[in-house]
Amino acid sequence: MSKLKLGSPLYINTLPLLFYFPQNNPNFEIVLEVPKKLNKSLAKGEIQGSLSSSIFYAKNFKEYLILPDISISAVGEVKSVILYHREPLEKLDEKKIGITPETESSFSLLRILLEDFIGIKPRYVELTKNWKDLTKEEKKEFSGYLAIGDEALILQFNRINNRDFLITDLAELWLKHTHLPFVFALFIVRNEIAQKYSKELKEFCSYLYYARARSFSNLNITD
Repeated sequence: MSKLKLGSPLYINTLPLLFYFPQNNPNFEIVLEVPKKLNKSLAKGEIQGSLSSSIFYAKNFKEYLILPDISISAVGEVKSVILYHREPLEKLDEKKIGITPETESSFSLLRILLEDFIGIKPRYVELTKNWKDLTKEEKKEFSGYLAIGDEALILQFNRINNRDFLITDLAELWLKHTHLPFVFALFIVRNEIAQKYSKELKEFCSYLYYARARSFSNLNITD
């Protein structure tokens, strides 16, 4: 194997790991895709590791090793995992909710929140395209839409026709009910890859830690 193919979601919240990552590294090729496609590529062996959905790891934990201290996690409001809904949550029972084609962990989180904590069971529709690509007539069919990543941020910025939709941040709702953080993604590698390429993976982790530290040191956070 000439290079390890390692995946990452192509979202703004992964920029702290990717922006300062060394380019043209002889040992690694970074594959950028949406989480659901990365999970499939990892399962097929098309990539050897990935910043993948926590639910994917939970379902396949015997096959993968977690790289330490690398995750997409949130304690409270995150703004990039959002349920847009036309009615209060309690009134969404048996209503249709569209699910972005990009997610696995966030869909699982939504089901836990709505079914176990709120006590409702909507009709989920896993879509093949994002909200902006639906026609006006198609959008009218849904009482809610789950968006993640950059799409969630953009829809929030544009207010997704704010007169029609309420906004629920799933990480914030999770914290309210559990008083715990939520882990959306973990960096995992196949067990056999971890054994065979331990030196290269240690190097990879050191690059990620450096990139993250440098990115955070350059943050200009304002209210």
